[in-house]
Amino acid sequence: MYFGFTGKSLGIIDWIVALLNISRKAFYLILDVIGTAFIGIGAAWLTSKGVDQYSIYWDFSFLGLKAFFLSPIFLILIGFVSYSIAKSFQWIDSNKLFVENNSIENKNNSLEQQMRGITEDKEVLNKKLELAYRELVITWLSTTMKKLNINDSDTRATVYYFKDNQFYYVGRYSTNPQIGKANTNRVILNGGVISKAWTNREHIDLNDCPIFEDDQEAYYAYQNHNYGFSREKVTTLGMKPCQYYAKRIDNRLEPIGIIVFECNGRKFNDSRVRNIGKHCTEYESNLIGYIEKVCEKESGKSTKDFGDVEKEFLDSLEGESHGQ
Repeated sequence: MYFGFTGKSLGIIDWIVALLNISRKAFYLILDVIGTAFIGIGAAWLTSKGVDQYSIYWDFSFLGLKAFFLSPIFLILIGFVSYSIAKSFQWIDSNKLFVENNSIENKNNSLEQQMRGITEDKEVLNKKLELAYRELVITWLSTTMKKLNINDSDTRATVYYFKDNQFYYVGRYSTNPQIGKANTNRVILNGGVISKAWTNREHIDLNDCPIFEDDQEAYYAYQNHNYGFSREKVTTLGMKPCQYYAKRIDNRLEPIGIIVFECNGRKFNDSRVRNIGKHCTEYESNLIGYIEKVCEKESGKSTKDFGDVEKEFLDSLEGESHGQ
């Protein structure tokens, strides 16, 4: 016995299917059509002759059996059996397919949930790794400043990596938390301290910029003339440095970032800057590795500015031109 076109066969149905050169599903469809046709023909035949003409059916004799097998009742019976078998197995097949489809759908949903979970876990892991490498950059900066005895509360150091004509914030350190925090994560390659260091390997500005507290008007004029920074923007800065030392960071002769040292007062001199540059060159291999890892973890992520006073200062470094 054949249990539907999706079930098992004892052989006879497979033999008929092979003989007719049709599929199992087609066999049951044909059986459905034949059963329906037999019922219809038998019913029409029975109606046209009348039921009373076949009372011989109840005579259990050879003639009665012969008359039964040649009657529309038998045709209807064969049709009903064929139709019932076809519909029964079609229902079995449909129900089995329904169950299998539900099972596949449930598996797909489970796989999708697992994939979402894996993706979320990967994003969380990448974020944790990114933060860890940023912390390593900050640790490198703090160690560097301590080793160089740069512990003044009016100095800070910042590292950026370069990508697609923009510099992205990696880490910053200062003993003064007010100027050690960062509220932006990118600046544009468009002149200023960072761009000059990017082009010339380093940029030094130690003695020309006025100290803000000593001569505010001169400071405003200097920032506007040298870094394209308007008076209105200068007034919003959280830090108003007057000394800059910026150095390009190269990895195998390929520029990848910038490190910038800034000071509000006159704490840097030529000798100190030379020591800073020498130290950065000598110990930048680890820093390069950290920068590359941060860049890798952030690759493809959208960046946004947080828009606070620190952004204005970073805009001054990258030299956007502002009107007076």
